[in-house]
Formats: sequence, structure tokens, C-alpha cells
Amino acid sequence: MRKEEKNITKEPVQDPVISKKTGHLYEKRIIQKYLEENHKCPITGEEMTEDDLIELKTGTSTLAGKPRPPTATSIPSLLTLFQNEWDSVMLETYQLKQQYQKVRQELSHALYQHDAACRVIARLTKERNEAREALINLQQTLNTQAPVEDAEMTDASNGIGMTPEIIENMSNTSNALSKVRRKRKPGPEVATHDDIKAFSNKIEIPSLHSTNPSGILSIDLLSDTVKDQKVTWALTGGKDGHVNIIDYENDRKIVQTEKAHSKKVNQVTWYTKQDKMPGAFFTASADKTVKLWSCDVESEDKTISNQYAFKGHSAEITSLSIHATGDYFASASIDSTWSLVDLATNQLIVKVAKDEIDTGFSCAQFHPDGLIYATGTNDDQIRIWDVKSANHVASFSARKEHVGKITSISFAENGYHLASCADNEPIIRIWDLRKLKNIYNIEFENPSMEGLQSVSFDPSAQYLAGACGGDIRIYLIKQWTELCHLSGHSDNITSMCWGSNSKSLASVGMDRSLRFYVYLSVT
Repeated sequence: MRKEEKNITKEPVQDPVISKKTGHLYEKRIIQKYLEENHKCPITGEEMTEDDLIELKTGTSTLAGKPRPPTATSIPSLLTLFQNEWDSVMLETYQLKQQYQKVRQELSHALYQHDAACRVIARLTKERNEAREALINLQQTLNTQAPVEDAEMTDASNGIGMTPEIIENMSNTSNALSKVRRKRKPGPEVATHDDIKAFSNKIEIPSLHSTNPSGILSIDLLSDTVKDQKVTWALTGGKDGHVNIIDYENDRKIVQTEKAHSKKVNQVTWYTKQDKMPGAFFTASADKTVKLWSCDVESEDKTISNQYAFKGHSAEITSLSIHATGDYFASASIDSTWSLVDLATNQLIVKVAKDEIDTGFSCAQFHPDGLIYATGTNDDQIRIWDVKSANHVASFSARKEHVGKITSISFAENGYHLASCADNEPIIRIWDLRKLKNIYNIEFENPSMEGLQSVSFDPSAQYLAGACGGDIRIYLIKQWTELCHLSGHSDNITSMCWGSNSKSLASVGMDRSLRFYVYLSVT
């Protein structure tokens, strides 16, 4: 219609008509057709009908059209017109390019603002989710720590004390275990010396726990029948505050994971009396708490739930050990105290502190019979405590200058030997508990770092494993000869645990991997 409008207003009209409303001139045929469809003036947009049109009488001079202007009567004049038209087109094109560039810049700026807004929204969403998770953890901690407050109200400094019932329970258990221990010999199912020599890195489960902070600090193995189900689970605790349960014999996948603590988990331990509390385990953390957890073995997703938390220390808890009775546990802390707690009531029995100990406890463990408790400190001291009286009865130190910390201690199942290692010497020191002296030192050949991180006697009291850097060496007890040298970790090993019948050895380290060393005939 715009072409028709142009013809109406500019070209000579053959049947001219004029509108008495608008005063505009039209060609009759075209305006009639337009009014049939639109019923308004094509120029002004006013309502108009055919009755508003008036025919005009024109002569032949009008029909001939306007004469051509003088400027268009010669070729030079036409060239000038074309040049002017070209210049106007170029000017318009330049203006369009300027507007195009401006629009591009505005669009780019808008896209940048949109991207920045999306990043801010993502960051705020992440912070919101972390805050919600922290709030949920805090609420769970407050809910589960109600019994803890009751325990601390009895006597915050010393606990309820060693009652005659507790002493009798410990003594009876110790007598029963010591009698069996003296007669016990390794059975035919226990790994032989040749089996240990044939150990190799057969199972590797990498990339456990998070990368920030990175590292696994503790491991414990459970191979037992829980609620009529055979479970072979590895429990790991990491610097990220999480615990993982891994089925290491079947699919080697994570069964369940849980954010157990707000800070690193220094030790994890399966509860030894699974018939009393099936699927239970303990965690000790740098957030000053010890927690008891339960894993529902019968549920499809193996739900982990917190049973209670013990908060009886003023600083990081470095070690956790369950008593031979299965009724008590002991925790040792950087605050230079160790505590004995009743599992059934979560009640503090005794909290022990000595004025001469001011560097804090770095590791600790119960004797297999349960009447002796050993602690290692950050100043190269090993102290032996009588559990029933909570008195310090002996100290071990093989060096004149107390430098470095005791990184690990381990009691042998024979009840006679204690092994220890420190962070500033590549030596495993063997102590005789009967003579209260150092009877042998095992020095690592070509150690990968200055000190050792972990030592562990096997359950059969035949072998001793030590970890230095990423290497593990296994020695034969009494002869103290090396049976095998294992490697595989790309970073420092932090914890080790023997498998059933000493047929395997599990280790974890700062490289976030769990490795099982077994002899080659195992399928």
C-alpha cells in the first residue's frame, strides 16, 4: 500500500478525487479499493468513506504532469544528482554502522553484567547451602550433647571416679584375657611368614574424601557378622571432617558417607562388641568431641545416625581407644588430659591431668588386657598409666633431648611388647613392659622422610608393620628381621590396620587413597 500511497501523492493522477475531510488528493480507483478494506484515510488515518470524496475536473495540461527540472536535462546534471544520492547513501550507511557499534557495546556490557550476576547468585547459593548445613550440624550437635552436659555436671574436673563395680569389671576381664593369652598360639588360618613375604599392593581405592582439605588420617576394618549379615567394611576418617564406609571385598565402593565433625577426624574405630551395638563406631576429632555413630546394616541405604557426643576436653582430641570390656573408652587430647568414659551412660568416670605434662598427648592406646593405658606426647615421652588408680606408673624415653613427638604406639597381643615411633627419627623402638626398658631398635634403611608416622602389631603377635613416608616395612617379632617392603602411596601414610588372620594390611595416607596389601594367592 505504501507504493500505492506514493503514487497517490506524487505521480500524476488520471481520475483525481479530493477528500472534503482531509483535503488530500487521491486517485479514485486506488482510494476506493483502500477504503473498502480500511475505511480510513491512508495519509492521516482519519475515518473516511466514499461519500467524503469529491471528483475534480482537470485539463490535459494537468494530466501531462510536472515538467522535468532543468537540473535533470543533461548528462552532467544527472551525474551530479547520482553523486548527491550516493553521498547521502554513504552518510546513512556510516550512521547505521555507528549505531550498530553502539548497540554491540551495549549488548556486550549487558551480557557481562548477566554473567557477573549469575556468578554472584551461584556464590550466594553455595554460601546459603553451607550455612544451612552448618546450622543443621549445630542443631544435631546440640540435640545429641544433652547427655554430655549431664555427664559434665557430675564433676567436670575428675568425673564420678573409679567405682568398685568398674574396678571389678576391669579386673575380671583382664584376668580372663591374660589367662587365654599366655596359652594362645597362632592358628593354622593365620598368615605364615611366606605369605607375608608375598604381600603386594593388590587392591587400591583412590580419590576418597574431598581435595580441600586433602588427606585421610585414620582407618579401621570390620570383618564380622552384623545383624545376620556378613560385612567387610573399611572405615576412614579424613581432614575434611567426613567418615566413609567402604565395602572393600565386594564392589569396593562407598557404602555410606557422613559429615561427622566440623574439623578433621583424627581417629575412627569400629566398636569391638558388635553384638551389643551392631554397626557402631567412634570418631575423635579436632573439634574437641568424641562421637558414637550407628550404621543401620539392614536398611537399603545403610543410614548413619549419631547416638551421642562426648565433649570433655578443651582442645583437639588426638586419640581414642576402646577398653577390652567394651564398656568404656578413653580419649587423649592436646590439652594434656585423658578421659575415661562409661559407654552406657556417656558419663565421665575420670579425667587425668599432671602438672609436669604440658605439651599435650599425641597418641594413646589401651593394653590388650585393659589395666594399662599408654600415652605418647609431643615432647618424645611415653607414659604408662594404671587404669584402676589413674596413676602414672612409668615413663619411656630413649633420647637425651626430648624433641619431636611420638606419632604412634602399639601394644603387641602377647601383652609384653610396646612399639613406638617419632616424627624426627626413622626408628621403631621396642619396649619390654616387664623390664620397663628399650630392648630393640629397628632402623629403616634409606627412609623417604625423617620420621615415621605409624606402627602396628598384628593380632597374632607375630608381625610388626611400620610406615615411613609412602613406604611400609613388615618385621618378624622377636627376630625383628624384615619380611617385606611395600610401596604404592604417592604421599605420606597416616594410618594402618591389619585384616583378619593377618592376611592383609590396609593403609591410608595424604594421597586420599586406601590400599590393601595381600599375598598373591588370595583371590
